Amino acid sequence: MSLFLDTILGKKRNLFFICLLFILSFFGFQSLNLKLDASSDTLILENDKDLIATREVSDTYSSNEFLIITLSDADGIVTTKNIKFITTLDQKINQFDWVVSTQSILDAPLLTINNQSLSDLANEIKTLKDTGINIIDAEEELKKSPIFRELVISEDGSTSAILINLRENERLNELIKLRSEKLSNNKRKIINQEYENIKKTNDKKRSQNIFEIRNLIKELSNQGIEMHLGGIPMIADDTITFVKNDMIVFGFGVLIFILLVLYLIFRSPIWIAIALSNCIVSLILMVGVVSSLNWKITVISSNFISLMLILSLSMTVHIIVRYRQIINDNENLGRIDLIKNCCLKMVYPCLFTALTTIFAFGTLYSSGIKPVMDFGLMMCLGLTITLVTSFIYLPIILSFFSLKNDVNLTSNNSNNILLRLAKNYQFLVIISFLFMLIVGIYGVQLLKVENSFVDYFKKDTEIYKGMKKIDQELGGTTPLDIIIQFNSDDDNNIDEIDEDFLDFEIDYNPEDYWFTKEKINIVKDIHDHLDSYPFSGKILSLASLVRTAEQLNDNKEFDALELGILYKKLPSDLKNQILSPYLSIEKNQARISMRIIDTHKELRRNEFVENLTTYINENFSSDAYQVSISGILILYNNMLQSLFDSQIKSLLIVMVGIFFMLSILFRSLQIALVTIVPNIIACFTILGTMGLLNIPLDLMTITIASITIGIAVDNCIHYVYRYKEYYNQTNNHLETIALCQNTVGRAIQNTSSTIIAGFSILIFSNFYPTIYFGIFTAMAMFIALLGSLTLLPSLLKYIKV
Repeated sequence: MSLFLDTILGKKRNLFFICLLFILSFFGFQSLNLKLDASSDTLILENDKDLIATREVSDTYSSNEFLIITLSDADGIVTTKNIKFITTLDQKINQFDWVVSTQSILDAPLLTINNQSLSDLANEIKTLKDTGINIIDAEEELKKSPIFRELVISEDGSTSAILINLRENERLNELIKLRSEKLSNNKRKIINQEYENIKKTNDKKRSQNIFEIRNLIKELSNQGIEMHLGGIPMIADDTITFVKNDMIVFGFGVLIFILLVLYLIFRSPIWIAIALSNCIVSLILMVGVVSSLNWKITVISSNFISLMLILSLSMTVHIIVRYRQIINDNENLGRIDLIKNCCLKMVYPCLFTALTTIFAFGTLYSSGIKPVMDFGLMMCLGLTITLVTSFIYLPIILSFFSLKNDVNLTSNNSNNILLRLAKNYQFLVIISFLFMLIVGIYGVQLLKVENSFVDYFKKDTEIYKGMKKIDQELGGTTPLDIIIQFNSDDDNNIDEIDEDFLDFEIDYNPEDYWFTKEKINIVKDIHDHLDSYPFSGKILSLASLVRTAEQLNDNKEFDALELGILYKKLPSDLKNQILSPYLSIEKNQARISMRIIDTHKELRRNEFVENLTTYINENFSSDAYQVSISGILILYNNMLQSLFDSQIKSLLIVMVGIFFMLSILFRSLQIALVTIVPNIIACFTILGTMGLLNIPLDLMTITIASITIGIAVDNCIHYVYRYKEYYNQTNNHLETIALCQNTVGRAIQNTSSTIIAGFSILIFSNFYPTIYFGIFTAMAMFIALLGSLTLLPSLLKYIKV
């Protein structure tokens, strides 16, 4: 290290500084290419086996991306005035060239109105667009329809929706399929590059589409109908906006707090500028490298800028405070010697604080959740860059200024309350923290992962309003698919054809023999079981159509021939609308589509999935067919269940790994144990508090345990490192902790205050997981601060250092 410092601070110092500026400029330019991602891929497990099944269902029963406009009127949505308004809105929407089609209450077939019979459907299907329709009768039919109830109209008749099918980018869809195939590295690189370029263009177009729809809603918002926009494209677009805002707000907020803390510490513009420049240089380099590696920022990693500033400030302040102390103690040394002396004394504690924090963030990779994994890697990279800049850029920039220490670091600090607690109330301190640990361990056992995606967002956001309306009044939000794969058609018996139906003179083909009572009954049984759950929303399947047809057939069940004829005679428009999404004769399978009421209080996803799996295995185990479950609910549940496992796994890895590192640093198992204890207590206290308050783990709060131990242990390392140094001089515990409080203790208090304030800024996010993350991490840092300046010195009294 000494030779390295001689090199960068010697005759070629200016050359090294120019090289640093060049590197900084390069990565500063690269940082302009920082990319954001709010796609559904950020909410699933990496390499989830259920993802393949979900994509296969999506390919078989293909549907366009869509937006949803909910329309509500407390007096009833099916009125002459409202139908006229919806017609106008529908026509204006269809004028957009990016809209393929729309579906609304106007398009819903009225099958029983005016005493229509089953045979009438082959000739004419009436809708609300037709003249002479009795609106009251039409509303009653739609509210009772097995197909359209809670699909196009709410149960109370106050809410409806317009589904807007968006024009797809066919090349983008082709590239998505190609990316999942086995390809050579060169081919994959080319495809990924094309995919990124097309996706970027497509996302901009989608954002513009959403802007146009919102302007239209705003233009027509004075018609007495409450309207909200929903749909995955809107959620993704708004989430990206949230991420951008969070990055700006949190970044500038933390920067302001950093300036305030630096002013309180140094009271000198030069010292403030030097410390701040190191933080900013580290941040620019990190953002530039992240952009160069094509890593994308998600909701989970949106606070990386504030975190990076906080962590770089912590290391910078510890180094500069030590440098000022060395200036104070060695007035006769030259500037370069002072800097070298400081760096040599700080390199090991800073190296190990960086390594422990890197290790803590690195354990997030074990989560298997892509955005959490990427966030962990980003912060590992950022901490590595901070360590490098703190011992290259910071020494060089310090060498350009002839700085003096203008603060008396040896002033009496005996009135400090934390010092008095550590000196005079060691037993009380130990008992208090032991009590916190016991309560925390109890609370951890109450932790859960069950949460609602709708409730991730603040109630005044359009995402929340639209999703809540759809979830509670239009059949739920989270989709689940049941696929029944039939293995053969041997059970079809052509002899069942009744001669009475041969008069239809229909030429039969294999499709005509697909429909059997056995198949329909299997679909009906599973459909009805799904409908028995209190949190089940809209369920659609072949059974929905059959039961609607049976209503038109005087509630008589159909035999195989009649079902085949019904399929043959059904108009193609109606078939595409209410049958094709739930039946694939080509693949010999049927689909049951279920939507879950995501905000229902009785919903326990994992319990439901296990219950449904058991029911299927016990009642539908046959060589003739297989029943499988897929869909977003399964992927989301897999992610939620992984959260708890990841929390336990990462916590154990962090504790064992950091204990091992501390043992190497201090060459003592006792000191290593004492050093990590305050941080473990802080971690369990916060997790326990979440459990006691019934706040579930989510994509953000899963990282609290690792971050708490990883960041908070830095203070303990600096404290113990300085404690050992001073104890060797005084050989007196009380004198030693007094010296520590006046030097490293001040740095710990100042940096911890900044960290706490920095995390507290996250409460201004629109994303509740980010808010909880900020609040509880700030609380953990406060408890860790108390532990490092009270519990740690109390424990050090009883061991040999």
